[in-house]
Amino acid sequence: MELVMSSWKETERVLLAIIAVFMVANGSAWGDGMSFNFSVATLRSNYTASPGPGGVVGTLVIEDDNLNFASRLVLAQLDLGDDGLLGGGGGNADTELDLAQIESSGSFAMRFVGTVIKLGDNHYQIFGPLEITDTTNDLNSPQFQGWFTSSYVSVDYGVLHFDGHLSVLGTNDSLLLPGPGNAWTYNGISGDTPVSPDEDGVRGRVTLNDLRTTFDQGLYAGGGYFGYFTGDMDAWFAGNRSCEMFDVQAVALPEPTTVLLAFMALGMGCRKTK
Repeated sequence: MELVMSSWKETERVLLAIIAVFMVANGSAWGDGMSFNFSVATLRSNYTASPGPGGVVGTLVIEDDNLNFASRLVLAQLDLGDDGLLGGGGGNADTELDLAQIESSGSFAMRFVGTVIKLGDNHYQIFGPLEITDTTNDLNSPQFQGWFTSSYVSVDYGVLHFDGHLSVLGTNDSLLLPGPGNAWTYNGISGDTPVSPDEDGVRGRVTLNDLRTTFDQGLYAGGGYFGYFTGDMDAWFAGNRSCEMFDVQAVALPEPTTVLLAFMALGMGCRKTK
């Protein structure tokens, strides 16, 4: 028991494990696929147990650490290679085309509000809206917005994992906002972003010149350590929990792509604060 707890203490504030396998079958004439991959680290997360109708057991809120400005964001525009597979290897390896990076959550915002429902004994689902801004907008007009429905939820020794699919929210025409029009720009911070790659020629900015509305589906996954816990999921979701080091990944994919989510789970060195 002490060895396990010691391991968590030693790896606090760092990523413990990332296992991400996305299978994307591109059956269109587009050839090589493209994706926009958000990686957002050091987020705050609070789970509040609040049973309600329809199997609702509580609410999971994940947001940037706007108290300490500790959260950081990286957006990578990827060419998915000849096979159109996100995460493909060899000659089909993904290629970074452009990057936008923001090192302080004082310059961007991210928020996910998930409703947690119980489907059966130790069987749960999470759904709700995800929103991410750049340096120019706020959460009233995010650059990225989607509706998340989980395919997988687990709790292992206090580490919460989830992954699943993103779809267009409400009357929006894409995950990439705002419209109208088919161009899209995400503004990071030049000084926070590596010089290369830089597809659009502006350091710290990612640009899509056309086809914005085709990016109407995606993937979302997250994980964080809420404190050592040996009970089952039913017991975990029965109590209030908090974490100061939650990490997430969100991916926007174009319409011709059929998404087959195999597995995506992240474990982060987080701590339960209360």
